[in-house]
Amino acid sequence: MIVSPSPSPCALSRTDASCRSYADFVAMVQRVQSAVSQIARPGDRLLLTTRDRYHVAAVLLAMPALGTCLRIQSKDPSLPTSTLRLLKDGTASGEDLDVRAFDEQAIESSGPLDCPVESDEPFLELTTSGSDGSPRVIEKTPRQLFSEAMMHRELLGVRSDARILSTASPEHIYGLLFTVLLPLVSGASLSRETPHHAASILGSLSSLAATHLITLPVHLKALQSELMSRSDLKLPKSLRTVISSGAELPPALATAFAERGLRVVDVLGSTETGGIASREPATSELYEPLPCVRVDVGLENALLLDSPFLPTGTGRYECADRVQLENGKIRYLGRRDRIVKVGGTRVSLAELVRIARGLAQVDDAFAFAKDDPGDLRGTAIYLVIVSQARERAELWQELRRALPDALLPRHLCVVRQAPTDDRGKVTMSCLEALFATSEKKNEQRVELRGLRAPVCEGHFEGEPIVPGAVVIEDLVLSSIARSFSDLRTPKRLLRVRFPEAIAHGALVNVSLCRRDNKVDFEVYVGASPRATGTVEYPS
Repeated sequence: MIVSPSPSPCALSRTDASCRSYADFVAMVQRVQSAVSQIARPGDRLLLTTRDRYHVAAVLLAMPALGTCLRIQSKDPSLPTSTLRLLKDGTASGEDLDVRAFDEQAIESSGPLDCPVESDEPFLELTTSGSDGSPRVIEKTPRQLFSEAMMHRELLGVRSDARILSTASPEHIYGLLFTVLLPLVSGASLSRETPHHAASILGSLSSLAATHLITLPVHLKALQSELMSRSDLKLPKSLRTVISSGAELPPALATAFAERGLRVVDVLGSTETGGIASREPATSELYEPLPCVRVDVGLENALLLDSPFLPTGTGRYECADRVQLENGKIRYLGRRDRIVKVGGTRVSLAELVRIARGLAQVDDAFAFAKDDPGDLRGTAIYLVIVSQARERAELWQELRRALPDALLPRHLCVVRQAPTDDRGKVTMSCLEALFATSEKKNEQRVELRGLRAPVCEGHFEGEPIVPGAVVIEDLVLSSIARSFSDLRTPKRLLRVRFPEAIAHGALVNVSLCRRDNKVDFEVYVGASPRATGTVEYPS
């Protein structure tokens, strides 16, 4: 057995209707093992499509005893949710199982769980974009993952009375370790939900009486913004610990939650390496290597790693991260390659430059990224386009259509000639100077992403859309107030247009450009503008 039965009757739960105990869980694992043994042989690969971490846990723990290997995918257009598919040579075999059919309450005790957690045979495949942006499959063994989960259990003090809520998907290593395996090795309760929006996170924290929140910096920023905007909102008193990973957690954000009496932990790691180090950013900028991990510094400040969470026989591993060591602790300096994390998503600056250079009448393009506490995603992308014929506004629209949200630059500068130093080279300082000049002209740009359009009861029955006045009040003016603290009471609206309607509850992005006391705004869904205009404030 890998865990003792939890004293809680709802060891793994979502709502009362789907509350499951440890005995229920063991029974489900055994049902999955029995069904999979009928269609698969040792060495076979299976694909699971689900967002339900309870199903992930049950199917994953069925794999080691069968000698099979699992790949998890939150969704697949060709498969219903919670489908387990046997793969042959990487493609569908026609053998599918509906995992929901095994999700029942146990009628009687099922006995111990057969799961060889010290096995060195691969039982899980994870996909990562790696250091070059191209997808790669990383195999993991039970020994690697369970030993790391047990280590985090001791470091974080997670016990059977813990109740865990996560905004991180279980298909990625961080979400899998902390919200599937950590509860299993500690006997803690977990929620099957994966809320992403601030209001739903707060609601789930309270309904679960959660003690631990597993999250990403981008979700913490949204949560802090929601808490600051409404004095009636509070975190539940049950909450003790916040754990963040996926991107570096800004110390100011960590401090904001630490001041609410919470322990805030930032974990450094990757799919390839597993966990490397952790810190509490409210009190230290330095990461402490995990107890069994040894670190060193190589050429160009490359992080060198010896870790039991790496594949057996790997030896010293050179990471794509730049660091300094200070008394054995790690000061993180950023990535060595052109891959950066924006809101927890890896994106390629090289790909951005390639796309920008491919636009009509564009002579050249350059991109860089910087940490930006003012950006909800934590990292701001800067793009410089060199063009003799194109104007900024039209290029901006083309980029919105061509780029995924995570890769869309927050700052765009269009110049007629590439900026160079006295040696004729385009350097980082030359590029940064362009945006410094823009800031001196009192132009400030902000992009607020993933906002939820309000629901207005009683308007336009049968065709629920958000009225223009509500768009201005709840999306535009509130976004300006959040972004520019000195602008509160508007004087007038100028050139306001509504090219298309916004549906109730739609996800929208708000783009703001401030020049002195005027703010140009654009509210858009995807690449489609839905509201544009200017708000003028008193001088």
